[in-house]
Amino acid sequence: MPATMQVLKWTQPRLQRLFRYYNTRYWGGELPEFRVVNRRLKKGIAGWYDYTHKTIWIDLRPEKIPADRYVKQVVLHECCHVATRQSRGPHGARFFHEVLRLIGLGSRWAARDWLEFDDAKQEIVEATPECLARLRQFHSDLREQLSSNAS
Repeated sequence: MPATMQVLKWTQPRLQRLFRYYNTRYWGGELPEFRVVNRRLKKGIAGWYDYTHKTIWIDLRPEKIPADRYVKQVVLHECCHVATRQSRGPHGARFFHEVLRLIGLGSRWAARDWLEFDDAKQEIVEATPECLARLRQFHSDLREQLSSNAS
């Protein structure tokens, strides 16, 4: 990510509108209402959700989210966690099911998220040669499509 990118002004109401937009567009308004709050998070984490307190925390510092578009990806990523209805947890089968469902609905942010989780995906996919070959082809096609859309 280029260091010259700048995060635009994301107020709490704007973050909240983004959450509601994604909830309506991808989940038909079925996600429970969550507060989306800008908060400093520990190293390596740009977003975090807490199902118990119905809160999504997002760290908007430029070293965590260097550009406006990444805010959208992080909020959508946290929405996928919310959709799993788990209080906390790793990126497991339910989470990746949501990401794949959003890719099928045309979300490029979900597609970018999918490409960032190579190691975790292999643990949740049925490890037959045919399944792995299909997953590799899907991954390759997705990467090609995203790079051609960026041009």
